[in-house]
Amino acid sequence: MADTHESTLAMLRRERDRIDSAIALIEAVQAAGGSFARKIVDGPRVATTVPAARKHRGGSKPALDHDAIQRAYEAGGSCRAIAERHGCHEYYVRCLANRKGWRRGITLATPLLDRAAAH
Repeated sequence: MADTHESTLAMLRRERDRIDSAIALIEAVQAAGGSFARKIVDGPRVATTVPAARKHRGGSKPALDHDAIQRAYEAGGSCRAIAERHGCHEYYVRCLANRKGWRRGITLATPLLDRAAAH
């Protein structure tokens, strides 16, 4: 029982020392200007490209033209191309289409063609 207790205490001491050294490193980086503090705390970031239309500073996000996005989606455009053109993420285009019930390939002539085929 004493061996288990001693090994647990030793493990906890090592863990405490590791945490203390990490905290000291973060504090040193922050004291030096903090330019690397976020990378140490949060880990490496994956670089992503943001369309030019989305690059804005502060304030509210630029308004998106949902009608134009809908027309492009229903005309059969890819979500990625639509997103790049309108300055949003392709996932947003997919979610918007699902939420609003948009369908690809629908035009004003589609109901007329369906009726003509039925006769």
